[in-house]
Amino acid sequence: MSEDYEKLLSMWRDEKQRRQFAENELSLIKGIGNNSPEVRELKKEIDRLTEQASNFEILSNSHKELNGQLRKELDEVKLDNIRLAKQVEHQLKQFRNKGAL
Repeated sequence: MSEDYEKLLSMWRDEKQRRQFAENELSLIKGIGNNSPEVRELKKEIDRLTEQASNFEILSNSHKELNGQLRKELDEVKLDNIRLAKQVEHQLKQFRNKGAL
C-alpha cells in the first residue's frame, strides 16, 4: 500500500506542478495581452489613426463641397463669357451696318 501511496503522491505532486505552471503561463499571457506597454502603445496609435482618418474625411468632404461650388461658378462664368461674346458681336455688326467701322 505504501508503494501505491507514494506513486499517487508523486503523480499528485507532478500534476500540481503542471497546473501551477499552466496557471502562471495563463496569468502572464493575460497580463501581456491587455496591459503590456506594447499593446498600450498600439491602442494609442489606433486611436490617433482613427482620429486622423476622421479629420481626413471631414477635410475631404469640405473639399468636395468647395469643388462643387467652384465648378458651378466656373459654369456661370463660361455662360457669361458666351453672352458677352454674343453681345460684342452684335454691337460690332451694328457699327458695321452704320458704317462706323
